[in-house]
Parts: sequence; C-alpha cells; structure tokens
Amino acid sequence: MTDRWAPKKPNFGPPPTGYVAGLGRGATGFITRSDLGPARVP
Repeated sequence: MTDRWAPKKPNFGPPPTGYVAGLGRGATGFITRSDLGPARVP
C-alpha cells in the first residue's frame, strides 16, 4: 500500500542567531575520558 498517510515534519526555517539546541530544557555538556586524552605522560 503506497498511499499511506505519513505526518510531515514542520519546517520552522533557520534558527535565530545565538540559538543553542536544548538550552532552557536542562541540557548540559559532558566530558569523557577520550576528550581529555591519555592518562599517562609519554
């Protein structure tokens, strides 16, 4: 059946200047060990 209805994603256009996705909804950054680099000095 190819005539199935599917909802379309809304197109709100480009984000405003300075927009940070998730900010204001409790989004926080995080750091992993890979971001810090090796634990031993070469």
